[in-house]
This record gives sequence, structure tokens and C-alpha cells, in this order.
Amino acid sequence: MKLDLEEEGKAVADVEQGDALQKGKASKVDPPAPDVTAITTEGKQPAAACAVALRCNPGVLTLLSKYPHLLIAPVILFCLTVALCSFGIVHATKASHKLEGERARDTAISAADGIAKQLSSASRAALSMAAVVKMNPNWSFLESN
Repeated sequence: MKLDLEEEGKAVADVEQGDALQKGKASKVDPPAPDVTAITTEGKQPAAACAVALRCNPGVLTLLSKYPHLLIAPVILFCLTVALCSFGIVHATKASHKLEGERARDTAISAADGIAKQLSSASRAALSMAAVVKMNPNWSFLESN
């Protein structure tokens, strides 16, 4: 495993040196990257694993430092996603509260109708007794019937 990494490191350094000489941008060749075989991703060095990842892929950081406007589209997409999710959550919450209010109102109306029916049926006996008393106010007649 370590031999493969050494070979890859040498190959990357050779390619980088060749690219620099071919383009003519550098008259002096940069020294190759530090030996990545000394740092293993196994064991007790998680920070070293990050260092290996950054050394193996320096193109992303270089690209972003040269062209920071490349982050505009992902940032806009992230902000749009957060805004739409927030809107959805607020809208769903309001709809839920409205639905709960409607259900509570319907339940209260149903309970009030039930109580009105109970009172109506209970008052019918009293009203019929009042009608009998109006027709014949004689108390002895009422006691016999």
C-alpha cells in the first residue's frame, strides 16, 4: 500500500513538473509535494487524514481562490432551498392551526346542538304540564290524574 502511494506521489510530481515546463509559466520547477506515505489514514491521526486529502486535491482550493465567483450559484441554491423549506414549514403550520380551529368550532357547535335537543325534550314535559294547569287550574283535579 505504501509503495503504491509513493509511486503515485512521484507520478503526480512528474506530471506537475512537466506541465510547468511545457506551459513556460515557471522557469524554476516547484519541489514535489511532501511525502504522503509518512501520514497514514489508519490509526490515531484523523487530522492527518484531512491533511492528506487537501494535499492530494489542491485544485479545488486553488480554483476557489482564483475564481471566488464560482461559489455564487451554490450559495444562491442553498439560500433558495432554505427559504422554500422555511416557507413550507410556516405554511403547513398555519394550515394545521386553521384546521384545528375549524374542528374545535365544529365540535362546539355539535355539542351545543346536542344540549339544545336535550333541553328541548326536557322542557316539553314542563310545557305540557303548564298547558294542563292553564286549562284546569283546580289542584284536586291535577292530584287525581
